Amino acid sequence: MHKKIIFTKKFVRSRKRLSRSLQQVVEEKIAILKGNPAYPSLKVHRALRAREKNTRICYISSSLRLLYSIDDDRIYLHDIGPHGIVDHLHA
Repeated sequence: MHKKIIFTKKFVRSRKRLSRSLQQVVEEKIAILKGNPAYPSLKVHRALRAREKNTRICYISSSLRLLYSIDDDRIYLHDIGPHGIVDHLHA
């Protein structure tokens, strides 16, 4: 189940703030997400505070989270950051 990845402006800005090594980890996790959004190591779960019911959260590392949504054949990457981004979610 390969889907097209769409990078939002907010995601691109957030990713640029990460170290090169973390950016590499993010790229690896995005590749896994693209191939299998239900892959166990991603620990995907629904973002309960999101207005859009299809907004999901996955783990990049123990302290880094990725906010995204899936729509048909596309995965929209919304934001990336510490777990606190979930607390400020207004998707």
